[in-house]
Amino acid sequence: MRVTFIAFSMALMMVGCSGSSSGNHAASGIDSACTKADGGPCLEYVMTTPDLQTSLEASCLDDGAQIVSSCRHEGLIGICTLPIGTTGASSRDYFYAGSAANLESACVGSHGTWTPGS
Repeated sequence: MRVTFIAFSMALMMVGCSGSSSGNHAASGIDSACTKADGGPCLEYVMTTPDLQTSLEASCLDDGAQIVSSCRHEGLIGICTLPIGTTGASSRDYFYAGSAANLESACVGSHGTWTPGS
């Protein structure tokens, strides 16, 4: 499952989107978040356009996950922030299980920025 979300996030880096209007940003900058019911990784989408946000949310639901307002911080191992194409948007992948060293390596290897959990 971690591999699926990492692969999904890497695929997001290739997504392009037309239009320049921004999504519905909450005070935290999060447009929406996608999480698995089993407590697996959670993805937050930041600075997306409305079209991109709709596409990301549809992919989330197609993957059997659910849309939430934000990812939980309890039990967090770390966060991998990845750009989504050249739109200025990004995804924040929250990880709650696995080896922090392996997750960080995969994140950095995907041109992401790793932030350890607290």
